[in-house]
Amino acid sequence: MPEKRPVRLVFNLTPSGIHDAAWKAQDDAATLSTNIDQLVENARIAEAGKLDAIFMPDSFGGLSADDPPRRPWRSLDPTVVFSAIAVATENIGLIATINSVYGAPFQVARDIASLDHLSRGRAGWNVITSQNAAALDVLGLDTVHERDAKYERAEEFVTIVHQLWDSLPQEAVVADAGAHRYVDVARTRPVEFEGRHFRAKGIHSVPPFEDNKPVIVQAGASEQSKQFGARWADALFTKHRTIASGQKFTADVGRYAEGAGRSSDDVLLLPGLLPIVGSTEEEARQIKRDLDEQLDFDHLREALAEKLGIGAGQLRDDRPLPYDAIEVEHASPYDRQQRGNLVQEAKDKDLTTRQVLLNNFLAGHRVVVGAPEQVADDLEAWVDARAADGFAFNVESNPRGIRSIVDGLVPELRRRGRFRTEYEGTTFRANLGIGAGSRAR
Repeated sequence: MPEKRPVRLVFNLTPSGIHDAAWKAQDDAATLSTNIDQLVENARIAEAGKLDAIFMPDSFGGLSADDPPRRPWRSLDPTVVFSAIAVATENIGLIATINSVYGAPFQVARDIASLDHLSRGRAGWNVITSQNAAALDVLGLDTVHERDAKYERAEEFVTIVHQLWDSLPQEAVVADAGAHRYVDVARTRPVEFEGRHFRAKGIHSVPPFEDNKPVIVQAGASEQSKQFGARWADALFTKHRTIASGQKFTADVGRYAEGAGRSSDDVLLLPGLLPIVGSTEEEARQIKRDLDEQLDFDHLREALAEKLGIGAGQLRDDRPLPYDAIEVEHASPYDRQQRGNLVQEAKDKDLTTRQVLLNNFLAGHRVVVGAPEQVADDLEAWVDARAADGFAFNVESNPRGIRSIVDGLVPELRRRGRFRTEYEGTTFRANLGIGAGSRAR
């Protein structure tokens, strides 16, 4: 019998949970975006379940007076939050999201390397390339980079970060008192990079933690994004609502990785998922119903229409989506992927418009509702079909959601031989089972 592939589990650390109504039933709702005690506690629960990592999404941009948040937002800087979590945990990976289009590569290299020391080898960087009007406004910028230019900037940015991480190897820090020399410059690898968008010259100020290199994660669906991730990333966050879509993405990334001189197994695929786990299927469905009843359906209907590129008046709650009116093939690459996922899942499951509205379409990740056995069946099906190596978990509400994963789903996966009982090592790389030298150059 072939060995069962392990299911990798990463937890999206959100203030209240991913469901738009999760915050409405929680104590001290007004402080959820900045409640560091709750974030630390959720991280501890995830580590008690031996999850691979936690990550925090992030994006530049202040609050909009025209369209204020309808739920607790991403407020605190992920690297600062993870500095607190690093000293409150021992094994779980910590993936901070930082943009690679804006800012300075040196600052990112320093922030992530510092986090790697604070956590003793558990740092990760989720590389994003997002651009939006709010970010441009708050940063005082005018230029929106076209897709090719955006990834060209990201390529230079990540290259400099890696060169900086390599520039001060641990063996260069000799601390030779007799020679009055702390660093042997001859053993350093100074950076001299001159690109179209960024340049850097010099030696990094932070040596690596025990020759470890932070884990690189990247998200995106375009061909440029897949190629970029195949060159640089150890893991990819993806959005897929069907196994067929996940399989195609896996095959594409594997092909690009091999073209970059890597193995197709060097890059882990972690599609987003919202599992709502109860002790029984009915309990799980009731948890979802209770939250769904508090949603603003007018807002959701307008948001769905915008995602589908149609008017809100074309949607009827008790009818299927108006497929003939939805343009997928000739949409932009991002819209094509998002719309294609929504439309295909709606067709496959014969969903009404109302069911689509209740199916986590805003976050873009599919929903699985049921008892631990049912959710585990779903996860196994995706991993065994090579549509995923694991999942980036969103939970409907915190801390109930992460506790249901740790107390219900994880024991079921262990019973099936699909999830660890103890961490394999002390660093994030060791626990993921990936080496430091597999990345293409």
